[in-house]
Amino acid sequence: FVQSKRSRDTTLQVQRMLEAGAVQELGVVTTVKNQEFGFIQGQDRKDEVYFKVDDMQGLDENERIKEGMEVEFFVITEIIKGKVADRAVHLKKLKPGTVQLEIVVGEGNCATVTSLPSADDGYPGIAKLDQAIRVSLDQYNDKSEGKKAQDTVLEQVDLWQRCLPDELTVKLGDRLKFHTHFYRPEKLFFARDVQLLSFFPVGRDKGVICSVRENFGFISSESRRSDMYFRLNQVIDGAGKPVAVQQLKVNMAVTFDVVEEEGKLRAVRVQLVSAGADKSDDDRYIV
Repeated sequence: FVQSKRSRDTTLQVQRMLEAGAVQELGVVTTVKNQEFGFIQGQDRKDEVYFKVDDMQGLDENERIKEGMEVEFFVITEIIKGKVADRAVHLKKLKPGTVQLEIVVGEGNCATVTSLPSADDGYPGIAKLDQAIRVSLDQYNDKSEGKKAQDTVLEQVDLWQRCLPDELTVKLGDRLKFHTHFYRPEKLFFARDVQLLSFFPVGRDKGVICSVRENFGFISSESRRSDMYFRLNQVIDGAGKPVAVQQLKVNMAVTFDVVEEEGKLRAVRVQLVSAGADKSDDDRYIV
């Protein structure tokens, strides 16, 4: 068995790291191509790092490296075709649950939407917390850096469209409840498990459901002459939870926003008025 010069160099670098007591990085395999190479998302590394399947150690005879597998590894720097590149080597499989890419740092947090996310997830919106959260990140700090992480006081968190329920489109002033997560590789705090508490009431229309079809219906608006089309699968109740289509009935009171699509007005962000709400009492009728 004859090693190539590159393999000998890699072995030497790993040996020096082990002798120096270097701490191995942790991560999750995100991509495997033809059981030849792939990429790892490091726990404390923003960019994914390349690896070769041959550098994986300790697998059972018939076991193959796969996406989602948690591993520990060293990172070496190579010059390939004149370019400097990082590569993960000396990979070892870890017990599931060892790697923490995403950590819950707050539960049941209430907030107000102050900035909207882009529909294509190009950038996040902002949710301003009712109460600030103090987060100690020292236990999640990269130990190889040898520095103690300072506590962070969160007054707002990122709001990504992909983390919102499919049926929910937020607007400025909406009230939300969610769990606050910390994404370790990029040091980001964001909202997950988002639940609507209430829509921003100003400018919302009021009406009653006047027709229910197979997957859509119409609302009779108090302030408009024409009935408003809406989709049955995009209605929420007073607590912000989706309403089952079969539960929607004619004469149910609702509040909604109005948008124009292809020259026609449509009701969106439709929410049922709580049972017992008085239509003449604006403060109770607008939710």
